[in-house]
Amino acid sequence: MKNAAIILAAGQSRRLGLGKNKILLSLQGKPLLFYSLTTFLEIDEIDSVVVVAHQDELEEIRALSLEIETDKEILVCTGGKSRQESVYQGLLALKNHNIDKVLVHDGARPFISADVIYRVIEKIQPDVAVLCAVKVVDSLREVDEERNVVSTVDREKIYAVQTPQGFIYKELFEKHQEATDISLTDDAQLFSKQIIVLGDYRNQKVTTIEDWEMIKAMTKSVRVGNGFDVHPFAKDRELILGGVNIPFEKGLLGHSDADVLVHAIIDALLGSLALGDIGSHFPDTDKKYRDISSRKLLRQVKTLIDQKSAIIENIDATILAEVPKIGPYKEEMRENIALDLDISKEQINIKATTTEKLGFVGRKEGIAVMVVATVSL
Repeated sequence: MKNAAIILAAGQSRRLGLGKNKILLSLQGKPLLFYSLTTFLEIDEIDSVVVVAHQDELEEIRALSLEIETDKEILVCTGGKSRQESVYQGLLALKNHNIDKVLVHDGARPFISADVIYRVIEKIQPDVAVLCAVKVVDSLREVDEERNVVSTVDREKIYAVQTPQGFIYKELFEKHQEATDISLTDDAQLFSKQIIVLGDYRNQKVTTIEDWEMIKAMTKSVRVGNGFDVHPFAKDRELILGGVNIPFEKGLLGHSDADVLVHAIIDALLGSLALGDIGSHFPDTDKKYRDISSRKLLRQVKTLIDQKSAIIENIDATILAEVPKIGPYKEEMRENIALDLDISKEQINIKATTTEKLGFVGRKEGIAVMVVATVSL
């Protein structure tokens, strides 16, 4: 006999208000569904997983399932108009798979743990619904229709129910067939006997925008990238730094406008997300980049960052230059860079220093820039 899990992912996410099914929202570069799906696939006692999807998202979810390396069976089927109908469709998908125990899980709960899954499986038995749940820790009040407090509820006996819920497959299938005229909020309601195993407070469900923001905050990671660039001085060139045309007798030599500050920022941002370097994206062998404004390249890099759902937190740049004086132009540089990256200039710091007449910078042969960029995912 085999065990299976049904992951419900066919909702419309209207309460979230983002115009997209929450299970496909990107979290750390992966769809929300990815996390619960991979967790179930890693459980030894689970042989098959069914993802119940919305009709319009079948292909996208099938593509996701193909990206996951596993020897387990992943089935994708179309859901119904309600949670109840979707569960039944998932059960139908498993009808000929000789399933003994089945778990039903909300795909909008990405942080289900293996420990909870094992606890649910262990307690599955005939004529019983197994629920995972956590004790309510807040004080509870019962109110009337006008929200006047009627009484205080004893929270010691109150549990918040989560998923997965576990059942004998045959029993759940038969009860769903008999319950077509009953409206259910979860499958355990079909059973007269229900038992609880310990859940996990981290196993939160994404329902509202506040839930989504909290989930993102829980998983937020900070990435750091370093950028370094050098350009020599050259006659008959404009000196462009941070998009500012600085009056000087020489400019910097380069294929583009040779904005060494922007180039170092680009490398730092690309490095923070492991996206290569400026040369791989904008090679100096490509004629279309001849004399191009580096600010245009910076805006293209911002598009790459947005595609990764990353957020620029901070940019700290150090300009190494004996000449010219950088101080009078730093604020305008910050404003240009902030505009191109759609961030506050308060997130950008630009410092300038000399090398005390040491090295090529000290000999006034060129300018170097070092940048550290911090990005969150």
